[in-house]
Amino acid sequence: MAYSKLAEGLIEDEWRDDKSATAKLITERVNLRLAGQEKPTGERVVERTVSGYLAKIRKRFQELDRDPILPMWQKAPKTGYRSNLASWPSDPDKIKTLTVLYDEAMFIISELSPDAFVGLPDRMVKWALGISGFFDHEHRLDRLMHLWFAIAFSAEERFLIGMKRDVSELGIQSGYTRAVMSWYQRHTDPG
Repeated sequence: MAYSKLAEGLIEDEWRDDKSATAKLITERVNLRLAGQEKPTGERVVERTVSGYLAKIRKRFQELDRDPILPMWQKAPKTGYRSNLASWPSDPDKIKTLTVLYDEAMFIISELSPDAFVGLPDRMVKWALGISGFFDHEHRLDRLMHLWFAIAFSAEERFLIGMKRDVSELGIQSGYTRAVMSWYQRHTDPG
């Protein structure tokens, strides 16, 4: 039985959130999510078919090594992926952006575990610099959202690479891109 792209996407999302979940648990979660759709698809996933689909996903997925940390003012370590960031930037605007984000991240981490913050992962830094124009760092909520989006985009990129998919899926139609645009446009909406 072939599922719709929606059902396949939900199965993949559930597996991605909990890679140790059983086919039975994922089937239950996906059926709940399908039942909650505004326009019900009438589709119901079956555990046996989910199990087969999960086997295909697991076979295709390759977990990447951890992204190296980019310490402040130092060169980025050699990485197994192509990075747009060879070292700590020298551009004043990028330095300001990263310094503000490092400070915010250090503040958050120090509340949970003092002295545990060593820096941000290289891939996250790359995304933070790429999307920095959407955020006003004068406001803490913007700084926190900037960190969250940098984490989300870098995690999504890692997942796409692990699934051997084209990273261009993070284009204008991706959920995170639409979300960052909604965040950016929130002040222009009349409501």
